[in-house]
Amino acid sequence: MGDSELMIIVDRESAFVSDHIVDGSPPHSAWLITDPAAVAVLAAVFDSTWRRAQPWTGGLRPSRRSNVRDTGTASPDGVRTSREDREAMRLLCAGVSQTSTAKKIGVSKRKLEETIASLKALWGVRTLNELIFQNALSPARLVDDSDPAVDVTTGPAA
Repeated sequence: MGDSELMIIVDRESAFVSDHIVDGSPPHSAWLITDPAAVAVLAAVFDSTWRRAQPWTGGLRPSRRSNVRDTGTASPDGVRTSREDREAMRLLCAGVSQTSTAKKIGVSKRKLEETIASLKALWGVRTLNELIFQNALSPARLVDDSDPAVDVTTGPAA
């Protein structure tokens, strides 16, 4: 019998559920359910669970790469990016090219590429599109960087 409740509902007409009946069945075994009433109940249970779920805010996955920033140094809000990181991400998310983004934040294109690589490693993603998606889920997107004297990751300027 499996330890987890796995379920796939297809077009609300059929469902695959983990096998909790046959003793000794492989962990990947499942039952196909096509009875409309049973599938409707399973869909309702899923919908109810989904509504009560907590949204994922882009929590960081640990990385084994040595050049990754220290993910243990975060602000109380869970923000692990610098002001420069966040400004670069705002521009990239707005569709600004990497060359223009580098100019606007006052760094070389190579430095921006290093920042992007570091952020990809921080979030455990491989592409710029994945990075932009993770940024959209991150608490960092909500940081107001309009006060130049405060960086949430380092505190007030000295």
